[in-house]
Amino acid sequence: MNIYLMLITLIRFRAQSPTLERVLTSLGAAVGACSEAITQAKESRDPEFIETVVEEECDVVENLIGAAFVAGQAEITGVISPVMRLHKRAATDGHILTSTDGTKSGIMRLGTPVRPSLPYSHVEVINAFANYFKHHDEWHVRWAALTGLAKQTADTIMALGATEGSTGNLRKGIEVLGIAKKYADLVNVSGMVSDWANAVFTTYESELRRLGSI
Repeated sequence: MNIYLMLITLIRFRAQSPTLERVLTSLGAAVGACSEAITQAKESRDPEFIETVVEEECDVVENLIGAAFVAGQAEITGVISPVMRLHKRAATDGHILTSTDGTKSGIMRLGTPVRPSLPYSHVEVINAFANYFKHHDEWHVRWAALTGLAKQTADTIMALGATEGSTGNLRKGIEVLGIAKKYADLVNVSGMVSDWANAVFTTYESELRRLGSI
């Protein structure tokens, strides 16, 4: 089978897969249950009880949003891998693909920024906050002293509104994506990943057809 056709087909499969939507629908339902628990607690009119429930449920919501970011990141990685293989194979055959520069960051940058004032695509936001969720407990120094990928992650999420010491950074991340009024709408993240994956597919398919590779 044509290796280029095989790889572009893998990208299209990822773009059309319903898996992420199903996962995020479940996570969103769990966030909704947390919101309902807070609403019920407020009906007690017991300030101490309300404070305890709000604190606990908000912690759960943060973790659920973090899980949503990680699930999105897994799908993003599933697209990036065959794209990088496309670049490697094309280089072997004497072609330099130009749809992106072929790096992870370059591939994620394909698409429109989340806001005109922020030079980050939706998938870059998802990826950065996923890395934060997975690794921030390992950051044993002030963010200003971080190095490598940790520094890159911290710099990105701070540019997006996250702050050191905040217990709501993942909620801030989901708000940057436009999900501010109802955190239970996590399923919207799947559409952002799918739109990007489709853009990657159509862009590379067009380039490969121009080259006569598929």
